[in-house]
Amino acid sequence: MVSKDVIKEMATFMVENGIDEKEADEKTGKLAKGVDEKLKGQSDEVRDNVFKIKIKQYVSQMVNLESIEVCLLGVSEMKDKNGYLRRQAEFAYKDNPGKAVDEGYAQVDDNGNVTYLDFRETIDRAGKMENFNKGKPIRPRWEQTGVGVDNEGNVITIYGDLQKLSLHNVYQMFGKMKNNNFSLSDKVKPKLLKSADDFSRREIWDMYKHMGDDGHGIDGDDISEHNNEIVVIKGMVEFAGVTKYGTPMIVLSGFDDPEFNLYCFIEAEQGENVLSEVEELNQVLLLGRASAYERKDGSINKSLQVYGGAIDPVLFEAQGTLDDLDEILL
Repeated sequence: MVSKDVIKEMATFMVENGIDEKEADEKTGKLAKGVDEKLKGQSDEVRDNVFKIKIKQYVSQMVNLESIEVCLLGVSEMKDKNGYLRRQAEFAYKDNPGKAVDEGYAQVDDNGNVTYLDFRETIDRAGKMENFNKGKPIRPRWEQTGVGVDNEGNVITIYGDLQKLSLHNVYQMFGKMKNNNFSLSDKVKPKLLKSADDFSRREIWDMYKHMGDDGHGIDGDDISEHNNEIVVIKGMVEFAGVTKYGTPMIVLSGFDDPEFNLYCFIEAEQGENVLSEVEELNQVLLLGRASAYERKDGSINKSLQVYGGAIDPVLFEAQGTLDDLDEILL
């Protein structure tokens, strides 16, 4: 077994390097149990040394990481960052299989199975950084975009695997920050600090309102001027349901142009969960990425890829009354 003295020594080492004492005790206890299970046939000396190495590796990772506390307000769908690279290789092979194989875009085994390869010489725009993955199979690099507000009110854009996180929870996240863009570590999991259940509807609404006031708020009519930007849009719900393909959708009105409706498509499951209560005539704040492109007839298609949102708490409580008033008007 990993000796108690070694466990105590490494727990102290973790605390001396800035890790919380409770966390140090939990991590060393779990690791010691894991080492004992995985190295049953090994000597105590081997177990102690492996235990020390793993703790030092963990501390080294933690020391080099930054930590933020952020309330997660929106999450995009999961996307493969290598998807475009794979499509390029696939196109080259379909266009001319022999040439693509010769030039390193693909390889074909004896059974005719095609593997697409990383064909890039360099990985930076300047063409100076050698690509050490050249000639290797293109592996998926799954990533989501998240948006949140930290405890100082700063709007933070987060990049990484956010699949297991829920909107409106506050997390401690570990990674690297640059210009309010945070790259989430894939080695250290985020820690839940505060549940969405601990916030009132008003508090959640105010967080999205803060984002809007912080420069992200736009009118739905102005989508085309903010194409591909992360924005916050306020509007009245004309429709809440799904498309014929099963994609959750909200249609908003209430903009400067009374004839304009904005189609908003909810990307990730987290957004679908928090907006499941949305009904017609609710007023909402939706956070997402603006999308605008020109159709063949010259008109502009405008939509919002929804990452998250909130329902106006005042109108939500008065929903029944609003329905009654509609009956009077009609």
